[in-house]
Amino acid sequence: GDRLRAAGQGTPGMNSVPGDLFMNIKIKSHETYMKVGLDLHAVCRVPIIQALKGGIFPFTYLDGSKMDIRIPKMIEAGKTIARIHGKGMTHPMRKRSGDLLLHFEVELPKDLSEKALKLIDELEMELNGKQPD
Repeated sequence: GDRLRAAGQGTPGMNSVPGDLFMNIKIKSHETYMKVGLDLHAVCRVPIIQALKGGIFPFTYLDGSKMDIRIPKMIEAGKTIARIHGKGMTHPMRKRSGDLLLHFEVELPKDLSEKALKLIDELEMELNGKQPD
């Protein structure tokens, strides 16, 4: 965590002059964001089709504002796809902000129909250069 110092805001010492007040700040973990220095990291779950084809991923920031993130086709899981400058944490003393880094995980479907499985088999053959039996 961080440590803040409030000069002259502590308990008066023996000479009746207030000392400094020190506060240790611990940040509770968040389900979406992880803080690294002033940068915020977020993991976004992208459906497998969007990970393959690319497109626009809608992202909602901490303050409720929305932004569309362009995803390239054939995105790799865990890859940092976007770095948004100045959207991280702001340093309390220096008024400088970190960045927001978005990482992506590929979201698999919970269940597949027989038709979907057949299409996946066809895709596998196409990608591997094989002809159907």
